[in-house]
Amino acid sequence: MDYVSWVKRNFPKMHNFDEEKLLIKIEEVKSDNELFREAVKTLGALLIVLPLNVYLYAADLVSFSSPLYWFIVGTSVLVGGLISLHFEQKSIKWQLAKCYRTHQTTKPPTA
Repeated sequence: MDYVSWVKRNFPKMHNFDEEKLLIKIEEVKSDNELFREAVKTLGALLIVLPLNVYLYAADLVSFSSPLYWFIVGTSVLVGGLISLHFEQKSIKWQLAKCYRTHQTTKPPTA
């Protein structure tokens, strides 16, 4: 996602921001969110994928050698990755918005 254009579009009054500082801030936020994204993936696997696969196997609906089983596993991993990406993007946008709202509300010192 292009966060620089997102900031320009959502904060049009910010004419004097430095793109390099913005890119550095984005990288900081992404590295901070990496653990969060992995936690979402892990919880999704433990709470959704694993119980679904155990149910399918226990109910004898599909077997491990069935292409349908591997399609379901692949689809569930893909959906989990997309959900974790969505939460990561929302978190990055929230943190950038918080940073720029703070920056907008602070007034420059008067001389």
